[in-house]
Amino acid sequence: MRSKLYVETSVISYLTARPSRDVIALAHQELTREWWGPAQAEFELFASRCKHIANARMLRFVTETCRSAGFEPPVICTPEELAED
Repeated sequence: MRSKLYVETSVISYLTARPSRDVIALAHQELTREWWGPAQAEFELFASRCKHIANARMLRFVTETCRSAGFEPPVICTPEELAED
C-alpha cells in the first residue's frame, strides 16, 4: 500500500508545466520530476494548499496541537528536503 503524500499545489505545477525560462523555477521543475519518477510507486499524491502552515511559528502550533490530541504531526517539508538521501 502506498503512503499518502500531500503536496503544495505548486509542486503539481512543477510536474506538469512546460520547462520554465527562469533558472530557479526550472531547477525546481527538474528536481521535482527527478524525485517524482521513482517516488510515484511509493506515494499516492494529493494536492493541498499547505504554504500557509510551512513556517516556523505555524508549524510549532500544528505540532503542539496534534501531540496534545494524541496524534503525530505531519511532516512538512520542501521537495528538496524530501529528495535528500
